[in-house]
Amino acid sequence: MTEVSPSSRSGVLFVAPQVPFPLDTGGKIRTYYQLMALAKAYPGAVDMLALGPGIGEHGSDPLWRALRERLRGVHCVPRDGISRAGTMMAAARSLLGGLPYPVEKYQSEEAAEWIRARTAAGHYRAIHFDSLHTFRFVDAVQGPVRFVLDEHNVEALILERMAQVETSTARRLLIEDQARRTDRFERSCALQAHRVLLCSDDDRRLLAGRTGRDGGLVVIPNGVDLGRFEAEGEAIESPNPYVLFLGSMDWWPNSDGVSWFVESCWPRVRQQAPELTLKVVGRNPTAQILALDGHNGVEIVGGVPDVRPYMRGCSAFAVPLRVGGGTRLKILEALSIGAPIVSTSLGCEGIEVVDGEHLRVADEPDALADAVVEVAADKVQGERLARAGRRLVEERYG
Repeated sequence: MTEVSPSSRSGVLFVAPQVPFPLDTGGKIRTYYQLMALAKAYPGAVDMLALGPGIGEHGSDPLWRALRERLRGVHCVPRDGISRAGTMMAAARSLLGGLPYPVEKYQSEEAAEWIRARTAAGHYRAIHFDSLHTFRFVDAVQGPVRFVLDEHNVEALILERMAQVETSTARRLLIEDQARRTDRFERSCALQAHRVLLCSDDDRRLLAGRTGRDGGLVVIPNGVDLGRFEAEGEAIESPNPYVLFLGSMDWWPNSDGVSWFVESCWPRVRQQAPELTLKVVGRNPTAQILALDGHNGVEIVGGVPDVRPYMRGCSAFAVPLRVGGGTRLKILEALSIGAPIVSTSLGCEGIEVVDGEHLRVADEPDALADAVVEVAADKVQGERLARAGRRLVEERYG
């Protein structure tokens, strides 16, 4: 999909790793609302360059149209890491000394040439690079243009945490190598950008410590659309009370969290509350995750058009993550919609929640399982947590 926009020397270019729609991942949600805010601040002056396929069948969605009508132009270009062959080439380049593999997947000669031509013509005064993966195109920029880098996560930290829980020695060594490459690239990018946007004070302090940079690191917390995520509304019908896990299953921290929870926590939950079932909602479940379906009360739902009915109907909302970075938008959405949350410390890091006031926090498997059972059974506690959580997001994260 290509839409040609008129040129303007006062324009702003937003480079996105993908079209931020539909809103089915945390990354897309942050990108969508950042882009919406930028388009409101600079009406008729913001172009988006997105890597990968265009909007496709979702082009008529009112949420997309609300954004599209504010943008001056939208241009989509192919990237390497979508096809199997492109993914293999990206892996080979990384292993042969190139950029980190997650960044190599976003190589696009067409994107680089598009940026080179548009900036050489003086169309933009600033470029917003959305995520570390798109900052690879900074070398294509021509002329005096200011750069903003939005770090959805401190990416090297995620890989470091992945290595800590990996049981295969060969895989751990490979992940550690990628973590070192990512850390070098990430520090370099953060030092080149005029401003770096981060999700939390935790991430700001971490990146400041790794780069030695004091100024220009700006925290823009993730937020939630309070109007969309309200407690009132449709809830799914279920024959049994259920615990909900929500998240894209093709993101390793989510699939790892589900696998660990089912193996280490869920048997104890079922022993104490055999009526509880577990629904895993999220797109692209892996073969390993699909294999859990139908065993011990586990249901792999997969992707759904609207996650809100599942959130409204759950007895407990589980966030058993062992790996991650930034802040979890699903925590904010669950707080907003009034779902009683049980999370690991990492799952809710960077968000100003208090254990026992807004949600329950536990890290050891038995303690996490016990908290899930207690919250699911104690409706009074669940309602108290829900009220406090909604107040928090209204005050801090709307």
